[in-house]
Amino acid sequence: GNVLFLARLAMDQLPGEDTPLLEARAEQPKKKSFLDRIFGNNRNIALTLIVSALVGMSESIWGDAILAAFVYVLTGKNSATGYVEASQGISELLTALPIGYFADKFPRERIISVGGLLTIVAVFLTAFAVNHGTVDAKHEHEAFLVLLVCLAVWGIVDGILLGPIQALFADCIPQGQRSQYYVYLYACYVMASTLGPIVTVIVLEQSENKWHLDQLRTIIFIGL
Repeated sequence: GNVLFLARLAMDQLPGEDTPLLEARAEQPKKKSFLDRIFGNNRNIALTLIVSALVGMSESIWGDAILAAFVYVLTGKNSATGYVEASQGISELLTALPIGYFADKFPRERIISVGGLLTIVAVFLTAFAVNHGTVDAKHEHEAFLVLLVCLAVWGIVDGILLGPIQALFADCIPQGQRSQYYVYLYACYVMASTLGPIVTVIVLEQSENKWHLDQLRTIIFIGL
């Protein structure tokens, strides 16, 4: 029995090497899956594509016409809609450079984590303001003020989304493939953005195309 074992062991050895064939086969690279070929074995790339799709989906549902319509129906003033939108734009403008500075001084993962926490805060504040203004017309002024704060927070979130997250995404892309992966990124965003009008049409169709606070609140909650 020992002779047969030694004979088989000798046959398994490569000429001039000490590594058995089984170990040599184990060291051979495995075939990459479809997801590995797309994401390049990097989780940050996959997560960024998913975030891009979710942001496109969410913003297309509640972040444009529906939010403006809600503020107008809530306050009855076009100027109120302008103030809310300006709050987001000015906030993003004022914080974009500091966010970029801190993203270079500190690990980008920390800045992105702060953005994640701010997103949770913004979602809950937005939901509170929308529901508060819908439940009772007396809360109109309070809901409007909370929306101003909400959109300012969303502006900071947008600055982090367009800054550190995309910088980290670019760092993780394999060399020479940046244009290809940015096509994936914007394709995820644009394709997901088509969901917004579909959701809006379905909800408003159920309410006979009545743009009341209740219907607008439903659409915003779906988007959030």
